[in-house]
Amino acid sequence: KDGAFRQVDPKIVVRSFLGMMTHHSLNNNLWDKPRRLLNISNQEAAREFTDILLRGIQLSADENRPGNTTPRRSGRRGNGN
Repeated sequence: KDGAFRQVDPKIVVRSFLGMMTHHSLNNNLWDKPRRLLNISNQEAAREFTDILLRGIQLSADENRPGNTTPRRSGRRGNGN
């Protein structure tokens, strides 16, 4: 739906998701093979990480209300190079 997500740099969204997945994979394969820290399947991790990501960029009901004059957060905090 058009307007369902706040304006954010897509590269940041992708890097965030890949970071979650990479961190999970590294933990499972290098540091915590017995999965003592987080014992969930890769499929469950992917579902949960996707939910976190989508809820993080989704506009709240107040932000998405017709006639709302509150500016949307851009997610940009400077150049960051």
